[in-house]
Amino acid sequence: MHSANHAALELPEIIARVGSFLTRRSTVVCLQVNSSFHSILAPLIYRNLHIFSNRGLKRPSTQALIRYAYLVHSLSVHSFVSLTYLTAGYRNLHSLSFSSYRGNSSRQVGTDDEIFDTLLRLIQDNPGLRMWRLDDPWPQFSEVIWKAIAERTTELDELVIRKTTIDEYSRPWFQRVCQKAKHIGLVEITMLGSGSSESLSRATGVNSPSSQLDLLQSPSQSFASRSVRFNEVQGMSMLDQLEFLSRCPNLQELFWKPPREHSLATASTITNQELFPELADFQRLLQPTTWPSLTSVNIEEDNATRRLTDGCLEHILESIPAGTLKELICKGSLLGYLGMGSLTTRHFSSLSELNGAGCTGIKSPMVQRLLESCPQLSRIDVTELHIRDLQKGQPWVCTRLTNLYVQFNLRLEQGDLGWQDYSEPLTKGNQDALETTRFIQDQQHVFGRLAGLTALKALDVQVLQRGFNGVISLEGSILHNGLLDFRVSRGLKMLSPLKHLRYLDVSQTCQQLGKEDIEIMVAQWPLIAVLRGTLNPDEQVDAALGDYLEERRIHRLGTGDF
Repeated sequence: MHSANHAALELPEIIARVGSFLTRRSTVVCLQVNSSFHSILAPLIYRNLHIFSNRGLKRPSTQALIRYAYLVHSLSVHSFVSLTYLTAGYRNLHSLSFSSYRGNSSRQVGTDDEIFDTLLRLIQDNPGLRMWRLDDPWPQFSEVIWKAIAERTTELDELVIRKTTIDEYSRPWFQRVCQKAKHIGLVEITMLGSGSSESLSRATGVNSPSSQLDLLQSPSQSFASRSVRFNEVQGMSMLDQLEFLSRCPNLQELFWKPPREHSLATASTITNQELFPELADFQRLLQPTTWPSLTSVNIEEDNATRRLTDGCLEHILESIPAGTLKELICKGSLLGYLGMGSLTTRHFSSLSELNGAGCTGIKSPMVQRLLESCPQLSRIDVTELHIRDLQKGQPWVCTRLTNLYVQFNLRLEQGDLGWQDYSEPLTKGNQDALETTRFIQDQQHVFGRLAGLTALKALDVQVLQRGFNGVISLEGSILHNGLLDFRVSRGLKMLSPLKHLRYLDVSQTCQQLGKEDIEIMVAQWPLIAVLRGTLNPDEQVDAALGDYLEERRIHRLGTGDF
């Protein structure tokens, strides 16, 4: 009976499965049970090896590293570089991560030449090395290293590089490496030299064309990239980056943060057009068949004076097959009438996320059009939706919406009260009463629409507007607050269907909630976990409401808390 109860532990796959749930310390202890446990669990310890500069984090001994080097598939050396940990005799590396403090020689063991020779041996001995992650590496990779990677690798799964410089001799080989990578992440990269077609041709063995664009347009030069992240890549103009992207037929995800203008302006060879391509360049390089699989576009721009025009953004969206785009993040961009028109006419059936925070070109009627046209929409972050557009529009179809970030504008406009219907001028009291009545009716109209979003998890109706450069500013004067009022007397119970709501932000909306209102919130939203904003202008009442929420383990955030 005893042996039968423990028979499962004699199966290697069961032992390995159990070991996958153990901490690293516990797994090390289990290695000492017997030789069977040792052989089965050792790969779990050494498969993904992280070596830190902090000696407080225990590193494997040199003897153990040499003994188990054949088990290491992923090697990460953090915040320093040492020959001790690079010369263990790895043979099955799939991934290499390499970071240091730039120029900090005290964290470097071995000369630059010795480290380069060691890296060359690693590349030679590990033909399966397909993932490179470099974060501020020191020493900077030389032409010899990039050439070795380019020549020894037929395909890369991932190439992620942050805070490094590619010199003019390394650049053509680096570009060739990029051509082979499925996933490219270039963050704060400085590329020196012109990167001319002539130097690239010498590196790749391609006959020299008359221009770099001719090389990129050659069918043999289509890049393998499925996702590309260009985040402040200096020395490679926006036109060059656009040309690169136009040669990625398998592209599925694009993150594009244009380089800072002042960083490129020092290069006399870069023209104003290269700094910021015009619509004609987009039309020339991007065709309807360029990106047949692109589903996610993230274009963040923080330069107020030089941003892609609405027409350029529209053409990007037009270059994606209709019904394909799922995610568009364009905070601070000039997205407006043209781009939003493409979203609602071409991608309404697939769009699930739109983050247009700080996009002043996105107007209230466009927001209403999205909500009534995009059934797959799950997250939207825009500036404003006016009650008049909501009332004139069709019912919302976005019943899968989980995150809604928008300011509902209920401000009354001249003529809204039908003053022309009265033969006698309204007294001040009657006017206030009419305004209040109309405000409550409009608010309940909004609550009625919100009540249909039964999947909603986060609702942010704050009056704060997030600018493209991170600036947060307040709206102007508001008649009767002009914003949603979450009191019971204003229709709070209409929101009872929002059973999945976890986060509510009412910052700066001049709430005057009492205990009854908060009790209803807690009762009808069983999953509510965070309330942000001033709940009552009376500090004592507000503090008491905060205590009430704390007792129920609901996190309370003030207006300035994040």
